[in-house]
Amino acid sequence: MAEAVFKHKVALAGLTEQIDADSAGTAQWRLGHRPHREVRKIMADHAIPCDHLARLITVADLGQFDYILTMDNDNLRSVTYLGKRKARLEPLLKYAPGCGYGEIPDPMDTGNFELVYDLVSKATDGLLGAIKAARSL
Repeated sequence: MAEAVFKHKVALAGLTEQIDADSAGTAQWRLGHRPHREVRKIMADHAIPCDHLARLITVADLGQFDYILTMDNDNLRSVTYLGKRKARLEPLLKYAPGCGYGEIPDPMDTGNFELVYDLVSKATDGLLGAIKAARSL
């Protein structure tokens, strides 16, 4: 969801040539699968393309990307253990201060996909703003 929402906002800002995004997980249970049907429904409701297939984060990702953003503390720890990185490793919600959450709740556990969308939307607004400021875009 976060990748789709962020890419959509980047496209609306006219910055697809300057900013790219990809998503990867730390667990194998969804490898090769499309996003959950509720995620696809929410994305369709907001006219956001969502065609990613799940993949695992790799050590190569640590040197390829400028930012690696995690949904929760377990993901943050898992990525930290992968090794040295060029990328800034941070929780995505760092970019949504005051949202009332420290981690993005797993919608598979809570069933609250709309809450996750709202949190991701706020955080990706903040992330895009931070990147634009850092790169003078």
